[in-house]
Amino acid sequence: MLRQLTIQNFVLIDQLELEMTPGFTAITGETGSGKSILLSALGLLKGDRADFSVIGPHSNRSLVEGVFAMNDNLKAQLETLELEIWSEFVVRREIQKDGRSRAFINDTPVGLQELKGIMNDMLVIHSQYNTLELKDKDVQQLMLDALAGTTKDYLEYRRRFKTYLELQKKRDSVRAQLDQLKSKQDYDQFLLQELEALDLHSVHYEQLVLALSLQEQKQFLSGLLTDLVNFSEGSSVDGLRNVKAQFQKVAHLDASFTSILDKINEMLALSEDLGFEANKKFDAMHSETIDEHDVLEKVDEYNRLLNKHKVNTQEALQEKLNELRSQSDLLHQLQSDVEHLEESVSRMASDLKGLATTLNQARKASIATMAKRFEEGLAGLKLKDATLSFQITEIDQLNERGMIELELLFSANKGMEPAPIHKAASGGELSRVMLLLQQLVSEKMKLPCILFDEIDTGVSGDVAERVGKLLHTMGKGRQLFAITHLPQVASKAQH
Repeated sequence: MLRQLTIQNFVLIDQLELEMTPGFTAITGETGSGKSILLSALGLLKGDRADFSVIGPHSNRSLVEGVFAMNDNLKAQLETLELEIWSEFVVRREIQKDGRSRAFINDTPVGLQELKGIMNDMLVIHSQYNTLELKDKDVQQLMLDALAGTTKDYLEYRRRFKTYLELQKKRDSVRAQLDQLKSKQDYDQFLLQELEALDLHSVHYEQLVLALSLQEQKQFLSGLLTDLVNFSEGSSVDGLRNVKAQFQKVAHLDASFTSILDKINEMLALSEDLGFEANKKFDAMHSETIDEHDVLEKVDEYNRLLNKHKVNTQEALQEKLNELRSQSDLLHQLQSDVEHLEESVSRMASDLKGLATTLNQARKASIATMAKRFEEGLAGLKLKDATLSFQITEIDQLNERGMIELELLFSANKGMEPAPIHKAASGGELSRVMLLLQQLVSEKMKLPCILFDEIDTGVSGDVAERVGKLLHTMGKGRQLFAITHLPQVASKAQH
């Protein structure tokens, strides 16, 4: 319940403090007297976006503050948000000309979403334009479940349905990845087989290239090696040996001859080593044979794949091979993921269908009781021959409503086939139907505070009298405000 409303520098209001009371309060006055200013101020407390044009001329800011009665549900919400709990619940909005807007709960700054979350349970504002919402399927759905007492079950179903849609979205995303990989799977598999055939882990292709070059130069190299062997065994070396023998005979005559003899010995040793190495290499070349045709095919294939993948080394080809193998592993992983997600989606769909079936059974069970309340209520609003009903059509597909299509049907007179309410009801009839539904919903959900903004639009005379009586009755169980032009309505207010 709203106990006090404070407004400062807001449109026409300089300073205002209103003490609010329980029951039905009428806010009335001629056009332009400022009734809707109170509506705008309360809208700010509910978390509406700030309109900076409402700031009055007396300062650079406007302030709206409401003091509400504390209750256990409110305490639980404040504890969840880690906000201070006072004996009363104080909500304040401040808007400034520099474009800043702030919200406070018990003097603690909060975001608009937090404010809206709490105030939705504290204050319901119904504008004359809300009658147009009767054609909105979401509004019809909320009213159906509120009147059927299935709101909690429906919200749980909707929460799970949202999770179900997210899971479907994830499955579709993974499946799209899988399809993309599959679209080039054949080509990638071909590339993988080509690279695997090279046996890059075991075969060293740079060595094969050298071996092939060596084989191509074998005859030329054999000649060079033969020349080296011949040199080491030829007359030049024999001549050097003779020179050595002669020097040895006269070496005692001059100490420097010893150095010459050492160098001759080194040259003879090197010549001998040279001949040995050349001969050894010659024998090896002629004993080690390769299948030149086979090696040439391997090297040609290796060079072809280097060019194909635009790389220059065997290591780079190995990296490409690893990449293709990873894609192949990813493909198998995605296939497994899709299968698991399909199972989860199917299992969740089955659970949701079970929930929807139970939910719709409860909804249908309440239809007859609702119809009776509608009939009594409409008659009380001078629509005695009118009918109002929720038409629930079950469907096979899951949807956010619980496997149903919903329509609110209305007929104003006997013999008229019920039709969707926004097509069948006039403005005055819409107002009365909405008022009736709001009354029944507020009783069912025990809404603490309701404000109607010209809910009596389009009615007059005896109908207005009955609307006033209904509002008076509603005010007995809760705090109710009604902005009205009609004396028949205002006269029924307790305040």
